[in-house]
Amino acid sequence: MLQREGHVISLEPYSPNILRVTMSIEPSAALGAPEFGFTAKPSSEGWTHERDAQGDDIFRSARMVVRIAQETLPKDKVPQQMPLDALNRQLREKYFGSGGSPGQHNDALLITTPKGRMLLRMQSWTMTPLRPGAQADAGAKGYRVAATFDSPPTEHFYGLGQQQKGWMDLRNHEIRCWHDYSATGGEDVCGKRLVNRAGGGLGLAA
Repeated sequence: MLQREGHVISLEPYSPNILRVTMSIEPSAALGAPEFGFTAKPSSEGWTHERDAQGDDIFRSARMVVRIAQETLPKDKVPQQMPLDALNRQLREKYFGSGGSPGQHNDALLITTPKGRMLLRMQSWTMTPLRPGAQADAGAKGYRVAATFDSPPTEHFYGLGQQQKGWMDLRNHEIRCWHDYSATGGEDVCGKRLVNRAGGGLGLAA
């Protein structure tokens, strides 16, 4: 468990090539048990943790090296927001509130093989409470979450449930991950598992 300013990061290994990573501004969510589908028990056997000279946390096994950078990255390494015109700033204010990048955390995540081949790189993530008018149920907590990943030209994505669009590869497609009973071409039932062409898995938690 890594404690950062305003949020926590939980890393839970299951085997040398399976690591569950949870990032949340809600500590209870980061500490919560995995959802349905997990039948294995966590095991840290073969995993080590160290901190390098730059202050990055590094977790190693015989199959993966996971590096999590400090949130206080130098300005030249922080992903820059796309400039917005007045109309787009007005629309952003309606849904996200004021501020440049509300809720953004720069805990860059890099996963490689022991030989250095990149499997996954996440640049930043956000978790912003929904504004009161956007809450689905009275009194219920809701969040808008997002993450920015590098995507090499050769990378392809599969999963996210039953998407009856006529294609399997999700690359270059926008996926609205919810149940849509009146979708064109038939009902959409969205799962929360995404697999990339390198064999890595991304679990998207609601």
